[in-house]
Amino acid sequence: MENFDVKTYQKKLAEHYQKTAKVPTTVWTSKFQKDLDQIYTRLSCVKEEETPQQELTHYTEIFTEKKKNGVAKRILVKGDTGIGKTTFVKKLLLDWSNLEEAKMDEKQKDALRKFELVVSINLKEVSQCQTFKEVLRQSRVFPDDETPSIDDLHSYIRENQDKVLLVFDGYDEYRT
Repeated sequence: MENFDVKTYQKKLAEHYQKTAKVPTTVWTSKFQKDLDQIYTRLSCVKEEETPQQELTHYTEIFTEKKKNGVAKRILVKGDTGIGKTTFVKKLLLDWSNLEEAKMDEKQKDALRKFELVVSINLKEVSQCQTFKEVLRQSRVFPDDETPSIDDLHSYIRENQDKVLLVFDGYDEYRT
């Protein structure tokens, strides 16, 4: 894994996320798309385990809020179909990929800066995979001509779990 250059992969992921930061404006076709920043509306985030329910002021709070046993390692974002979960994922990826221009305060930016890599995986595309390495390869994290780098990425993720945010989208479409 000595060939793995985090800065290079940060840049590649950021470029990919910025290129794909478009959202369809209708469910009937993906032909009509807008840039995410043009249409994104802050979601109402409510923590379920709290009594009474407490609304978050910004989504980055889910990465910094302390629990009894430290910061949460797994977070589930749920809602009805069409409520904006995938759009939220795209917003998170776009904010991470473009932190200096993101419309957030420094505390919110710091919540995302702690992740050297943010890897997004569409579960619908990887439902037939048997291993995490297959998931990384099938999810097309990087262009096909760079698939050998998946081995390095996999090793890096295993060895630096606290510096990597894995975002799984489409849990309701995951069939395994």
